[in-house]
Amino acid sequence: MSVFDRFRRKPNPPKGLVEINVSLTTEENEAIEQALDRFAAIAASNPPEGSRMFVPPKVRRAISAQGLAYYAQSCVWNIGNCRSGAETTERIDKAIKAQMKAYAHHNLPEYLFQLAALYDLAGDTAKREEFSRLFRQAREEFKPDQIDSIFSDTVENLRKLQDDMRSEIPSTVREAFDQMTAKELYQSGFMKFA
Repeated sequence: MSVFDRFRRKPNPPKGLVEINVSLTTEENEAIEQALDRFAAIAASNPPEGSRMFVPPKVRRAISAQGLAYYAQSCVWNIGNCRSGAETTERIDKAIKAQMKAYAHHNLPEYLFQLAALYDLAGDTAKREEFSRLFRQAREEFKPDQIDSIFSDTVENLRKLQDDMRSEIPSTVREAFDQMTAKELYQSGFMKFA
């Protein structure tokens, strides 16, 4: 801590709200960085020369949440190959924690649905029912803005595809979804170059 840190003005949260601090593991940070890099690479494919990409903070959080959700899913793919019950439990636990952090970054109801599925995989019926109820409640109360709608559609379509495939979604398919999402963000004015 620097001596100047003591004199910096601390931001006051808006009335009725509190700050949420989420600590991330190294793997979770890497997943977020990979997601941000994917979107930056997509955006960099046709930018005006010498420009950089800028997005609103909510878009950055949504991309970060998507990276955490991808990481959570990657933790449970091929758990049948785990060498022990402890390894399986550890991977499911990592997935649950990452999925919760995805919801903390971007409160899409679909992330609660995915948590219910992870608790089902873990064999925790009470938690599965709790998060299924929370999903239904959140979905009823959710008033998505345009950014929410863009990412919600992507998350929902990927989930349906994964349910149909009953296996890991290939990275090329995820990249195609990311490209569609980035294009929609750009066309909606949420991704800009300067």
